[in-house]
Parts: sequence; C-alpha cells; structure tokens
Amino acid sequence: MKNILFVYLLVCCSYTFLKGQSGHVNVFPDQTGQTLLNALVTEYKTGTVLDYSIARDTLFSKIDAVSDSLECIYTGMKLYMQPGQDPTESVYLNGLPNGINTEHMWPQGLGASGMAQSDMHHLYPSRSKANSDRGNFPFGEIADSQTQTWYLRTTERSSPPSTERDLYSEGIRGVNGKFEPRESVKGNIARSMFYFYTMYKPQADAEDPAYFNKMKTDLCTWHYQDPVDKVEWERNQKIATYQGGKLNPFVLDCSLVSRAYCNNIDQACEAILLSSAEIPSEMLASDFRIYPNPGNSMVYIQLNTESRGLFTIRVKDLLGSEVLSARYDFVFGQNIAEVDMSEIVNGHYIISVCDERGKVIFKPFLRVE
Repeated sequence: MKNILFVYLLVCCSYTFLKGQSGHVNVFPDQTGQTLLNALVTEYKTGTVLDYSIARDTLFSKIDAVSDSLECIYTGMKLYMQPGQDPTESVYLNGLPNGINTEHMWPQGLGASGMAQSDMHHLYPSRSKANSDRGNFPFGEIADSQTQTWYLRTTERSSPPSTERDLYSEGIRGVNGKFEPRESVKGNIARSMFYFYTMYKPQADAEDPAYFNKMKTDLCTWHYQDPVDKVEWERNQKIATYQGGKLNPFVLDCSLVSRAYCNNIDQACEAILLSSAEIPSEMLASDFRIYPNPGNSMVYIQLNTESRGLFTIRVKDLLGSEVLSARYDFVFGQNIAEVDMSEIVNGHYIISVCDERGKVIFKPFLRVE
C-alpha cells in the first residue's frame, strides 16, 4: 500500500535537553565494546573530506568564526579576520606567536595523515605558540605544582595564577610531557579524540599504539565534566555538511563513551538516557528504510509492519524542535510513504514512525539539494 504524505516538514525522534547537555540522540543504544565500535565506523566514518587548504579556510570562515573573529581553543585569544582576505592567511600573522593556525587534536605525526588530516571533527583554531608547545604531547591532568607553563589569551607564565586558574591551559615538557586544556573545552577535546581513535584507529596505532591509552582515563572524565553545549552541538552539524553528512556520534549520545571505552557513566547522562528512552519496538531496523538518504524534495519511507492501524510520523530537527506530526493508516506488510520534503531546509533530521502502542523506530535523514 502506498501512502502519499505531503508535509511541510517531517521527522521525529527522542531528544532530551537537560541542564548541561545541549541535546541527545540515541546511537546504537543496545551495543557495547567492539561491536559498537564497528557499527560506529560503518555508520559515521566519512568518505568525504575537503582538500586540506580548503578545509582550513572552511573551518575558520564557516565553522568557527563568530562576528568575523576566531578564538583559540586553548587560550581564549581572539583574532579578527579581515573581510575579503584569505581566512587562514588573515590570522596566521606570518607565523608570529600570537597568530592563529590549525590545531590537530590528534597530531599529524601520530596518524592524522591522509583523509584524517582534513577531518574537521578534530581540527580547531589555535594560537600558534600554544599549538607549537602542545606539539605531540598527550592530553592529561597536570598537578599545579608540576605545571611549567600556564597559557591565557596572549600571555604565558611559569607560576600558578592566583585567580581564574580554570581559564588557563597548562603544559609540561620533556619525556613525560603533557598538555592540559582549559576547563571549558576539555569535553570538546575528549569527544574529538574519541572520534578520531574510533574512525582512524589502525593508522593511529601504527604510529604509537600506546598514545591513546595514556590519555583515556582523563578523556573519560573530561567528557562528563564538560558536557556538550549548544555551540559544540551546532558545530558538529555544520562540519557534517562538508563531510558527506557524517556527524561525530560522541557529540550526539553521551553514553557512547562509556559503552565504547570507559565503562562508567555519570548521573546526568544516565538521567538523559532514562528521560529519552523509548518503549522498545518490535519492528526491526531492517524493516524501516528511508530512501534516497541523503535526499532532497521527494523521499520514500518504507516500513514492514505486523499489524494494521494508525501510525504517527513526527519531525524534529537536531535541536529538538518538533515541526510536524502526521497520522495515517498502515496495513499489514509493506507500506511506502511518499513524502514531499521540498519545504524542508537543508540539514540533519530524524524520521520516526510510532504505532498506537507507543512503539517507535527511527533513523537519521540528511536533506541536501
């Protein structure tokens, strides 16, 4: 049976917006360990990245620019980008210490080569001197008494600041060198590192198989101490539009870190999972297709059901705003809904189908031209 739906906007899922966490989308909620990691690579690893020079310009001008200014991920230093100039060259300042260049959270010399070099999910603007000092050192907590250099905006100091220590990044050099980012970005960096190691593990381990494990415990802690905020949530979506629609899943689902790497979870994330939980569906994911995906003006939703009755299709964007709820009859067996998406703006959505018993199944959808 073909149901033709003409909608203004369509998509739905369970999203939660609690204090400290900008959003939540369940990602493979029943999977753990290597099975989960394999699924993440299959579903979220991009096969499309920009040329490196274009990626840097895009990162600066389209992803991270705020009022034509860039902020260093480590120090909070801001630089204005001159309109009409090459964005990378505009803030590079010929390599001066207080210029801005591109930081690879996973160092280029330790596996961030090839496509990984241009993958913007782990690239950030950084003050050149802080970037250089971090080098290839792993991230981690540093005792204040051991910190050799404190970084804030354009300044560096060798003694602990008397106030506002959380605003500073810290570094120590030598054989046991380490770099500790400022408190407000620790979670962002942790989620970028989990993303990189998941998607590019073979080439990372080929360079240094011990590198990730040196950081893992602190990265696990940082992920929960500094949850996803609105800026990080939206940054994830913006990057995906340039990388084949592929998001960083560790931004979407706060429990992924625990299920994939850390075997721990905090109360805030647990509350999100409980409040966003759906009644388990008897419908298998293989019974639910959205095609083409990515798609544009006309999209088809195919669902095989074991009963007939009223089914509800809802639409939410990735910020949790429901834009439409439509109900229609499905019969036993295969149903195909022809959906007019012409009024939907480009971006990421979740399409879900719910039956009369409250059982739900959903999948992501990317709207493109």
